[in-house]
Amino acid sequence: KLIDEDWYLVKSGGSCSTLGCGTGAVNALKSLQYAAEISATMAITNSTLPTITGTVGVRKTISTKGGSWASGSKLSYRFQWYSCSARVVAGADSLNGTCESIVGATKSSYKLSSAVSGKHLLVGVTASNAFTSLTRFSASTSTAAP
Repeated sequence: KLIDEDWYLVKSGGSCSTLGCGTGAVNALKSLQYAAEISATMAITNSTLPTITGTVGVRKTISTKGGSWASGSKLSYRFQWYSCSARVVAGADSLNGTCESIVGATKSSYKLSSAVSGKHLLVGVTASNAFTSLTRFSASTSTAAP
């Protein structure tokens, strides 16, 4: 429990502390506690970025280990694979126009088509709860062999 009424409402010499003595002060402090608890429930954190495994070649299948995620509430995950004209470092906040999403490539694994030959590939993993979502990107692969 973050709020202890006795600690915040200390009386000294018969008068209340500067925080006040009435239920208004207690309710305000409880509201702050509630906001902190909701914030912790809403937050999503990522401690390990997504990685890609497998052979990067046309007609080969690559997969992602989606990373490590935490939240105070249940998470669901979405995947999106991208083909890129240049390498992208892991953890990039945006793809800066160098990558295009691969239509229909929304599973944790992707079988490479000839359309991605010569391209770098990466995956974005989005973790979502009832309140918010967070996306993190893997590093891009070497270019896909024909």
